[in-house]
Amino acid sequence: MYEELVATNTAPGGVRFSPDQHCQAWTSASAAYEARVGLNAMPAAAPEWPAWKSQQWWLGVATLGCNKEYFHLYCLEI
Repeated sequence: MYEELVATNTAPGGVRFSPDQHCQAWTSASAAYEARVGLNAMPAAAPEWPAWKSQQWWLGVATLGCNKEYFHLYCLEI
């Protein structure tokens, strides 16, 4: 699937984005908390593909409330 939201709390370059944008240590679905999310994939023909690639959108493109129905979780070892 293309353009699925993935929770990472990771900034471009693979560093931690924020000490608190990880849905209370990935244990909460409360809208009171936030998570940094990325897009898992982008079709190469999409107009956004160059930005997805150069800005590493698969790691982090937005911050959303912690609704677990809307995104998956990536665990990255750095």
